Amino acid sequence: MSIHATAQEDRSRATKETLTQSAMRLFSEYGCDRVTIDDICADCHLTKGAFYHNFPSKDHIVVLTFNLFLDQYLQERFVYDPRRPVPEQLIELYMTTLDFCRSIGKELTACNYEAGIRARIDVRIQGRFFVQALEQLVRQGMEAGNFPPELSFLEIYQSLVATFSGMAVKWATQPDEMDEQLDWKKLLRVQLCYMLRP
Repeated sequence: MSIHATAQEDRSRATKETLTQSAMRLFSEYGCDRVTIDDICADCHLTKGAFYHNFPSKDHIVVLTFNLFLDQYLQERFVYDPRRPVPEQLIELYMTTLDFCRSIGKELTACNYEAGIRARIDVRIQGRFFVQALEQLVRQGMEAGNFPPELSFLEIYQSLVATFSGMAVKWATQPDEMDEQLDWKKLLRVQLCYMLRP
């Protein structure tokens, strides 16, 4: 037996995709703070009812859009390989994630974290590329003894997320001149190495 999406599910998915595409384009062009829900709906010719059917608030579309585009970016640039050492892959995953943040800019990166905090949005959603990759690396690293043995799977996962999030927020909130003085990738790599065992 095969299960197919209903026509309604297909329309709903298409509506959500249309909204996120418009949101990302508008956020990139005008900044998160200036773009309203009305702007997003007008841009893609959808009603506010369609918006609220898919997103409880503007904060939710900001966070979902950031993470959707992050996952697409990672899918094109990162491949999990169980034969490679976890520290090497984890650093590569985080360097690529930082590259994504740089590609969209400090304002959108900061806006994502601010919205996530305000609305208390948990982006550990099963099926997300980043989540799957990080979960695989944590499991492999636990088996290989790459993490402190007293930490549970969830503790390791959350510590790794917090390490990246903290560095991304610090980068996004610093003036551009600091980018000339600090090597953010080196700082992130060192932070990750504190947690990793060879």
